[in-house]
Amino acid sequence: MAALHVLYGQILIGLSLLIALLTALLSRRPALSRGLRQALAGLLDLEILIGVALAFLIPLPVPWSRFFWHPLIMVAAVVAAHLAARAQGSRASWLSFSTLILLVIGYQAARLSLA
Repeated sequence: MAALHVLYGQILIGLSLLIALLTALLSRRPALSRGLRQALAGLLDLEILIGVALAFLIPLPVPWSRFFWHPLIMVAAVVAAHLAARAQGSRASWLSFSTLILLVIGYQAARLSLA
């Protein structure tokens, strides 16, 4: 299940990159990019649920004090994704790229804490 969480997270980072670029490029078709941003927010909710389930089902190989930043940053990324789904115009683009940046930082935080 942990491998699923990692793979799904990597896919979501790529999807977030694509959606951030489309949001910036499709400023004339806001309905299409808004639907994509809403879909990303929903997929990130699922990823958070998988992560919470893993936290209770599988013991961490490192102390929580080392792993603390990953869930904190990822929750911030999901909040940014939900705000991006509701936003319009340049704010939507800014929040979409913020989501991407937070996802990459959170992914790296997990990798560094488990290394």
